[in-house]
Order: sequence, then C-alpha cells, then structure tokens
Amino acid sequence: GPAARLPVDRVLAASHRLGLTPAFAERVYDLAFADGLRLRSVFPGCLLNVNVSREFLSTGLAIDTVLRSAHRCQVPLSEVVLELTEDVAAGLSGDLLFSELRRAAELGMQVVIDDFGRGETSLSLLRRLPLAAIKLDRSLLPSGTDERDWEFVEGVLALLSKITGRIIAEGVEDRQQSRSL
Repeated sequence: GPAARLPVDRVLAASHRLGLTPAFAERVYDLAFADGLRLRSVFPGCLLNVNVSREFLSTGLAIDTVLRSAHRCQVPLSEVVLELTEDVAAGLSGDLLFSELRRAAELGMQVVIDDFGRGETSLSLLRRLPLAAIKLDRSLLPSGTDERDWEFVEGVLALLSKITGRIIAEGVEDRQQSRSL
C-alpha cells in the first residue's frame, strides 16, 4: 500500500527531541537551495527563502546550518531569506533571538516575519528585530468592501511600515483586495 505520511510538525518535534535537528535541517536546506537554484534558471533574480523553526533557532545552531548549506550549494547570502513564523519570536529569550538574527542580517541574509497577524508577537519585540520584510497573514485581509475592516488594515500597515520598509500581503484573491491594499 501507499507509504504512511507523518505530519511535518511531528517529524520536526521528533527531530528536535532526538538532537537530529541540525543534520535534518541541513539536508532540507540543501534540497531547498538546489530546488531554488533550478527555479532561478526560469525566474532569474528570485530570492531563496528558507524557514527556521523556534526550536531550531533556540539551539543556537540554525544560522550556522543555513550558512553551511548556502556555501555548499553556492548560494550568495544576499539571496537567502530567513522566514520566521510570528510565534518564533514569542518563544525565545530576547538575547538569543536578537543575537542570532542580527548575525544573520550582518552576514547579508534577509530576515522576514511570516504569517504576521495569526499569532501574538509583541510589537515592541518586532521593532528591535533586523527585519527586511513582514508578511501579513491572509486572515488580516477582509474579503469584502466594509470600510471599517479596511481602516483596520490601513492602521496595521501604517504601524508595520515604521518597523520595516517592505510589507507583503499573502492571500490576495481578487482585484478588490489588490486595489484596497
């Protein structure tokens, strides 16, 4: 019969518990960078985004692992985007989070918060991170034309634009949403 499939979150949790996260992540990053480089033959100039989990970032090994994979795959660090889900910042000590992400930015990588609006990230924490961009979660985008809903989005965008120069809206599904944004 077909192979059993395990949810990604269970595989990652088991990898972390067994101390296999660096080796597992390195292999995943190698595959992601190789796939990204193939895509670049069709879409020149696209950046290569990789996700970093809270558990992995908390080990202090995440940035070095991404560095090794990028070097092995010959990907310039200026073309690497580290994506952190909004909950990453909520579960780490500030010192570790800031030092690791500052080091990544100083090496030329871009740091991006993904799924903003889904979690409970402290805005005071966000303003201290070296963010190249913030990606809004699709749940923040209204599906209709209600003026109050769009005023809320406008306020969120005004605030986030003080934190980072680039805001990406995920889940734009129609022209109305695109025009309103």
